[in-house]
Amino acid sequence: MDILLEEVRRAFGNTAESKLAECLIQAYREGGPRGARRALLEYLKALGVDVEDRED
Repeated sequence: MDILLEEVRRAFGNTAESKLAECLIQAYREGGPRGARRALLEYLKALGVDVEDRED
């Protein structure tokens, strides 16, 4: 078990915030900052936030 993910689960429990944090950690590990950015953009899109017109 990864200690960082274990601490996230302990701090947030079984919540949407926990799932987002875990997703961001995994995405960062796999793709660095760009991977985390992609994961965050997907999360925001799922919430209905219009992120298509962003330049950065």
